Amino acid sequence: MADNTRILMISRKYPPSTGGMQEFAKDFIGRMEGVYDADKIVFGRGQINLIWFLPYSFVRSLMLIAAGKHDLVWLCDGLLAPMGVVLKKLCKIKVGITVHGLDITYSNALYQRVVPASIAALDRVVCVSENTLLECTKRGIPCNKCVVITNGIEEKKFKSDLTKGELLRSLELAFGKGLGTKKILITVGRVIRRKGVNWFIDNVMPRLSEDHIYLVAGEGPEMGPIVRKVKEKGIDNRVKMLGRISSAKLKILYNSAYAMVMPNQKISKDPEGFGIVAIEAASCGLPTVANSVDGLNDAVINGKTGWLVEYNNVDQFLDKINDISLHPDAVKKENRVFSWDNIIKKYQKVIDEL
Repeated sequence: MADNTRILMISRKYPPSTGGMQEFAKDFIGRMEGVYDADKIVFGRGQINLIWFLPYSFVRSLMLIAAGKHDLVWLCDGLLAPMGVVLKKLCKIKVGITVHGLDITYSNALYQRVVPASIAALDRVVCVSENTLLECTKRGIPCNKCVVITNGIEEKKFKSDLTKGELLRSLELAFGKGLGTKKILITVGRVIRRKGVNWFIDNVMPRLSEDHIYLVAGEGPEMGPIVRKVKEKGIDNRVKMLGRISSAKLKILYNSAYAMVMPNQKISKDPEGFGIVAIEAASCGLPTVANSVDGLNDAVINGKTGWLVEYNNVDQFLDKINDISLHPDAVKKENRVFSWDNIIKKYQKVIDEL
């Protein structure tokens, strides 16, 4: 049943681009429209177009609020906070915001002077992980304004109706013959230092048995160094850099791989806000083995949807990969805590309080 609260949602991140904040915006806005009398102002073009989107969204917001159509404004990431402060003061309206990670830690000096103070001036701050909450409070955002609500997942989004045999054939057709007999480890996301792919190849892959194959889906500046590292280690027959892949191919990986690995590294001012691919994988029964860092501690339920290992402990990575001991059906069941049905109920509680 729809709530009679009227909400205006503003997002600068929206598909067709992909990633944590983008996927959050699409799913969050879609779900909120099913609960509330809602309007949205969204942005799905290249970052260079932000120069016109910000003034456009501000003027458009003023018009909609002045027409008496809304009781509350919700901003989908931290960069929009300064606009939220102006709307709050001019229109005498409540403003809430979701903060993800990099949108609070971005190291530009001017950004750090303006954005955290603006977030602090809003009425409610939802942080997608305990680590994001910590980063917010370190920058002076009152803890009593903050609440942790993780990102969500549409449980059937990556569900496959293919049989095991059909999945394995699809895997080999998409990524190479012979993979159906291997234990496929995957990492999904931008190939940057924070993701730790280079560390995993350097320290863990050489000590895994030959039947483990590592597929890395994504693009980024670390691809060159990783390719060189793979050749240096002599494991180029066991590591494949897939580049950016389609949603259809990602679904194949999630449903046919042996485990997701997230060997994320601690990078100053560039934390992992949450780690949405961990809950995407778990929705298909695929467990994750991850370094216990940043927002991954909220995305992986230790011992239930995967394993959190001591930071950069190679032996623990090896132990958990060699003995996952988690049944896919159990992983899917435990992962339902991240379903959008549950997440939106938490947002409804926050909005009711406002």
